[in-house]
Amino acid sequence: NAAGCDSVVTLHLTIFTADYAEFADSACSSYVWNNEVYEESGDYVQTFTNANGCDSVVTLHLTIYQPATETIELTLCESELPYHYVNGDIDTTFEVGTPNLSVFNFQFSTSHGCDSTVTLHLTITTGVNEWGNGQFTLYPNPTTGMVNVQFTMNNEQWGNVKIQVLDVYGRLLQTVETRHGTSLQTTQIDLSSYAPGVYLIKWVGDGRVIGVKKVVKE
Repeated sequence: NAAGCDSVVTLHLTIFTADYAEFADSACSSYVWNNEVYEESGDYVQTFTNANGCDSVVTLHLTIYQPATETIELTLCESELPYHYVNGDIDTTFEVGTPNLSVFNFQFSTSHGCDSTVTLHLTITTGVNEWGNGQFTLYPNPTTGMVNVQFTMNNEQWGNVKIQVLDVYGRLLQTVETRHGTSLQTTQIDLSSYAPGVYLIKWVGDGRVIGVKKVVKE
């Protein structure tokens, strides 16, 4: 010390160390930890301060599960209704009167507890019997574009006759008006803008259906 004598000082020292911890967790789609959002599986580290003011390093072993989605296409003939449909978790019955084009969404949970959405696209086709009151001919059939509609109307008076083009679901795509006559007549219909498939040619006169025929567009 200042007087030249010994000065004895004792230090009572405590050393605190950092804490290390880890844990595992899982979630659907995303996981929030300490205001951080994680959307992928992996190991994530965050550093906190422990009670002694030292680092506290925590490791998260994260597994992210994704919701399941599936789309099912189902086509039924109208004559098949009512129809009981079972596929996995789906168990339902489609009744007579169901719209021709319908979309149904079914909600389930996966084995990990995530949402599972199954979307069912239902198409109901209507059977069509070809028939006609008079002489009706379509050619060429199949066709790649133009189709000739050739017809006579016997002696019946139908007034203005409409030739309608419909798809197999009954949706009207095109209408051409013409006059009826007892002599053979030909009207051309252009199908070139339509996708390949089966279409219906319907004759309507004075609000009554005169005849229906199928044509194949290649």
